[in-house]
Amino acid sequence: MAGGEHLTPSLIAELFAALDSKLAPRPIPIDLLVVGGAAISFRWNTNRLTRDVDVVDPLPEDVVAAVAAVAAETEGVSAHWLNDGAMVARPPGDGPGTPAVVYSGSALTVATPVAG
Repeated sequence: MAGGEHLTPSLIAELFAALDSKLAPRPIPIDLLVVGGAAISFRWNTNRLTRDVDVVDPLPEDVVAAVAAVAAETEGVSAHWLNDGAMVARPPGDGPGTPAVVYSGSALTVATPVAG
């Protein structure tokens, strides 16, 4: 699907599961902090669609390759569905703003900020 907003929370969860499967051989699990529209759709507005999933930390090369592989296997999903160019500062990890886990797999954990 070219252009437009079309990623639903359920499709994003499926993409995370596929990505986790691709990353399963990875010796060190990866933690992602999702922000922006995808975070809003997971935490507060499940009807909200988004164009991509913004994460705050740069993705390692093996994760970028796995993201592209997941996209290639999923009709209508861009190779850039997971965007590490969000340019957002990581919220502090303690206190009321502690991120909430929205996906947990064997090689991948995904969290969103929590309004504090």
